[in-house]
Amino acid sequence: MRTILRRLTTQRGGVALIMLVGFIGLAVPITIASIQTSAQLSRNSRVYDSRLRSMYGAGSGIEVAIWQILTDAGYYGALTPRNPSAQLVVDTNGDTVEVTINRIFTGGDTSGQGLVVTKTVSPSSAPPNILTTFTYNVRVQNEGTGTADIERIWDYLPPRLAYVPGSARGLTTSAPIISDGEVATCGATPKELRWDLEDENLQVGAGEELTLTFEAWGTLPDGTYYNQAKARYEPSWDDDDLEAWTPYTAEVTVGSGDPKCGHGMDVLVKKSVDPDTAQPGVPTEFTYTISVENVASEIRYVCRVEDLLPPGYTYVSGSSEAYAGNLSTSTPEMSWQSDSERWRLRWQKPGEEPPPITGLAPGESRTQVLKATATLSAGATYYNDAYGTWSTDDPDECEDALEGEKGGITAAGAAVEAPVYFDVSTVASNGTVQARVLLSWPDGTVEIVSWQQQ
Repeated sequence: MRTILRRLTTQRGGVALIMLVGFIGLAVPITIASIQTSAQLSRNSRVYDSRLRSMYGAGSGIEVAIWQILTDAGYYGALTPRNPSAQLVVDTNGDTVEVTINRIFTGGDTSGQGLVVTKTVSPSSAPPNILTTFTYNVRVQNEGTGTADIERIWDYLPPRLAYVPGSARGLTTSAPIISDGEVATCGATPKELRWDLEDENLQVGAGEELTLTFEAWGTLPDGTYYNQAKARYEPSWDDDDLEAWTPYTAEVTVGSGDPKCGHGMDVLVKKSVDPDTAQPGVPTEFTYTISVENVASEIRYVCRVEDLLPPGYTYVSGSSEAYAGNLSTSTPEMSWQSDSERWRLRWQKPGEEPPPITGLAPGESRTQVLKATATLSAGATYYNDAYGTWSTDDPDECEDALEGEKGGITAAGAAVEAPVYFDVSTVASNGTVQARVLLSWPDGTVEIVSWQQQ
């Protein structure tokens, strides 16, 4: 038990899971106390001993199931929305204990969000000027209410990196179409990878996720190298094809970490939220901070900042003015996005030829702070999106940038998790002893039921 406790606290969610193991320990004496109030069992020590033995057997089944999940990532990953359950048979002290593991998927709780694309890289740091191979993972997760067909995935490699031929695996093993972008310099447009997947029938169900893994290699000088990815999909809940971007993410730090380099990246937008977890069913206030940084070598003009709140969130009136940071103190324009059932906040100076909100010198960063409230559903993750639109060279070009003709748009994201809190019980009735545990960690929620016939 102590070994499992250490693994739980280090691998799957910290202090809260210590409570889980404590409750498992408490479940047996609490149930024994109730049994001791029965005159019949008090007169029959053999029945008492049988139930006590069964309780410990059922508890052992829980322990074995948790250990299986922790030590075998493939076992847990094989539980999908189509096949969410697995069974174990445990032999404890000569008794047979049957265990069912149910992975719980909750994509429908965040229906306004559709597909969410995230990106990771390994290693996340490298020595300068040494050829290094990096493994990228593009995760496509369905947070909608129905199925979605993945039609295309783009990946925008950081400057100086090239795709390793034949390295694609996961949701597809096909080779990408590679653009003619440059590789050599930080400011150049790097290689673009594109997987056309219409013929592969890649359907992802509500709450399900698929991952594309591939390698890229390169010899990198000092800098921080960012990656972006995008997915186009056909959702069952909408008539139009939709696209989902990652922000600049999957950072690789080389040497000093300067300069910052990414595909077309002149302005880096980042997003954070506090708190990043909340108790389900309890109204909670969240503070979001949007940072906008000029990573180009010349001045850039911020024309517009937008924030797309998660479904079910409400903007706290006046919070932008009270906690504005140093980007804008104006009240945001609010609009309701009926297709995704989300509020959009927009900071932009009015006028037919709107001037920029601000100009940013090279290396300068400014922030926008806002607050929102929500009551979250158990087991769901709520994603927030933010966007910055910027123009180059001339502050009078904001109108062209806002129309998509000059400049660019960069994105950022932040997520809030609403974990399922533990429900631990041991039941002794009808000749059966059953132990049940409901627990959650950052990548899922699991119900474990262990039972033994007396």
